[in-house]
Amino acid sequence: MEDKIRLLMETADCNQYEAELAYKSARGNFIEALDFLNKITPRLSITKCIFRTREFLYGIFLCIYDVKQQSLLTATAVVSKNPVIYEYDIEKEWEDVGKFIYSCRLNEGALSDISNALQEKITRIYDSLEMPFNDENIRPVLEEALKAKDVELKVVYGEEPYKTESHVGEEETAERPVTDRIILDVELLPDENGSRAGTLSKGDVVWVRIVDRREIGEYLSMQLGCLNEGKILPIAAQVSEVEKQDGKVVIECWFKGSIVGQTLVGSEEKVKVVSVYSPEDSGKFSVWFRKILNIKKV
Repeated sequence: MEDKIRLLMETADCNQYEAELAYKSARGNFIEALDFLNKITPRLSITKCIFRTREFLYGIFLCIYDVKQQSLLTATAVVSKNPVIYEYDIEKEWEDVGKFIYSCRLNEGALSDISNALQEKITRIYDSLEMPFNDENIRPVLEEALKAKDVELKVVYGEEPYKTESHVGEEETAERPVTDRIILDVELLPDENGSRAGTLSKGDVVWVRIVDRREIGEYLSMQLGCLNEGKILPIAAQVSEVEKQDGKVVIECWFKGSIVGQTLVGSEEKVKVVSVYSPEDSGKFSVWFRKILNIKKV
C-alpha cells in the first residue's frame, strides 16, 4: 500500500494525505484513485475540534468527510493531560492538524486508550449520522467518550476541493515522467578539501541535502529523518549512477527503497564525501550504511 500511495503522490502531484484519502475512497483500486485525483473534484467536508474538560483532559480531533461518496474518509483524535493542545490554532490547514495530532499521540501525557476509544466512537457516530458533524451532535459524543460533563470546545468547519492546486515555480523544470522510482531534487554539500564531483563513482557515499520544493520532498525528508524544526538537514546517501556530460556530471544517489535523488554539478566542484566505495568492504557495506544514515548533522 505504501508504494501505491507514493506513486499516487508522484503521478498526481498531490500530497500524502490526498493520496491516502483517494486510495481509501477508491477502496484500494489504484486506477480509480488516480482518476479520482485528476477529475474536477468532489469536495471534502472538514471538521476540526479542540476541547478540554474540568478533569484537566485536553484533546483534538479531525474528521474528513467525502461529500460525493457520502462517507467518512478518516477520523483521528488524541486526548492528553497536556494543556498545550487547547492552545493549538485549529484554523490551520487540515494537513497540519493531522500532523499535530500524530505528534501529540507520541508525546508524554497522551492517553492512548481514551484517544483510541474517542476515535472509534467518532467514526461510528459519524457513519450513523450519514452527514458531517455540527455543534449539536459533537458535544454529546465527547461527553460520552470522555465520561465528562460541560466539555468546553472550539470547532472549525470547512469545505475544500479534494485536490489542492499545484503552485509551480517559474524556475521549476519540466514535469518528470512517471516511473517506478521517486526522484527528488538534491544538492551535494560543497567542501574545499573534498573530492571533485567528476571523480565520484557508483558505491561512494556523499553528503547531500534534499532541495525538492514539491510536497513529496518535505514528506520524504521527514520520513528519512532529515527534517528538523522546519529545516532540512544533510543526509548521507550512496551514489547509484554517475553520468558525465560537457564538463558537468549528473549524480544520482540512493536513499532507500525506490527513493533516489538527482543533481547536476560541475565536474571540478569539490564535494563532501563520507566514504569511497571499496569492493573489499562490500560484505560489510549494507550494515555500515544503515548506521551512517542515522547521522543527521555534518
